[in-house]
Amino acid sequence: VIKLGKDEFIGQSELKKQKDEGNRRKLVGVRLLDRGVPRSHYRVVKNQTPVGELTSGTFSPSLNTGIGLCYVSPEYAEPGTKLEIEIRKLSVPAEVVKPPFLPTRVKKD
Repeated sequence: VIKLGKDEFIGQSELKKQKDEGNRRKLVGVRLLDRGVPRSHYRVVKNQTPVGELTSGTFSPSLNTGIGLCYVSPEYAEPGTKLEIEIRKLSVPAEVVKPPFLPTRVKKD
């Protein structure tokens, strides 16, 4: 635990700045809307403008589509937001989804 009000330390001013400004990126799930397999470090774009980067991705046999996790700017983090993943120089349509990607089968009391 870091106490920002305590003794000075290297990086304290940057941490205070980040705390005041809030997160610049959010981790979200994405589901491809077309064929393709997303992989880590693929670029996430909106209207040909980079808005994030995939941290991981794979093909989901249960969903029969590609899925992944990526960091994006907060304005693109809302579930249902349409984005594109650049896979081998092709832009593949995707949408932001809330993980887990599959509904759980556990009953809640």
